[in-house]
Amino acid sequence: MLTISLRVLGVCLWFASAVAAAVEDPAFKAGFAERDITPEIGMEAPGGYGKAYHRALHDPCKVRAAVFDDGQARAAVVGIDALFIRRPTVQAIRQEIQRQCGIAPEAVMIAASHSHAAGPMGFFLPGELDGASPLVKSLVYEKSVTANPEYLARVQREIVAAVVAADAGTRLGHTRTSSCRSTLFPCN
Repeated sequence: MLTISLRVLGVCLWFASAVAAAVEDPAFKAGFAERDITPEIGMEAPGGYGKAYHRALHDPCKVRAAVFDDGQARAAVVGIDALFIRRPTVQAIRQEIQRQCGIAPEAVMIAASHSHAAGPMGFFLPGELDGASPLVKSLVYEKSVTANPEYLARVQREIVAAVVAADAGTRLGHTRTSSCRSTLFPCN
């Protein structure tokens, strides 16, 4: 009888510790959002060694944002279908994200996919080299890809909108780890 009582007590203690561990299990929130930044037909296509224009589009270009919140801090990770994104653009976006949803600028990472099928985000901004020599201005403005200010503003708005939507849509999640060892098959 004492053995059965000790076993029951042991099972109860194990169950209570398992429930307590589940309650104390580190949880986090995650949210995701997507926006369209497909350029219009006729806009400059980035990359290459001269002016090129979109005559057709195969797939839409997207902004995809994820926001993670561990209860202490939030971080945003953003991927954009673009050849690149300029640092001043990233800095302006980070500031607007902080203003709209409070995520610290240093906790926002924006990465471009290096797509040559994306929109005109640079290499140069219109007017950026107006003080340069006529040759440089000709090479930059007539021979190289220049940013389309309206498209660039749209991309900035859509990145901010995606992060704000991802932040507003965070849901509770849990992390788990596991491992296995086998000589018969590979496992993670």
